[in-house]
Amino acid sequence: MDAMPRPSGMARRRHRGLVRNRARTVKFSDAEFAEVQAAAQRAGMAVSAWIGMTATGAARHELITLTQFQQDVIRELVRCRSLTGQAGNLLNQSVAKLKIACRR
Repeated sequence: MDAMPRPSGMARRRHRGLVRNRARTVKFSDAEFAEVQAAAQRAGMAVSAWIGMTATGAARHELITLTQFQQDVIRELVRCRSLTGQAGNLLNQSVAKLKIACRR
């Protein structure tokens, strides 16, 4: 794996009280490494730090991997929630106008 320079402004962080003495080699295809590198850059982290954070998060069940179908379902549910809120708002406005019209 090629050593990548840290993004500018990133200082090496020491983990206080945490001794990291275990090392593993992980192999990626060029395409996979490009994805990992981009994700680490978006998080503002070094690649190895991002891999460590992601691996330990997965081990603790803190990260959830969703299939494309599950992502699509969640996206639709969020969209439906938004539309339901808009419909409720329009209904409330209509009821308010009817109340005003009935008072006349």
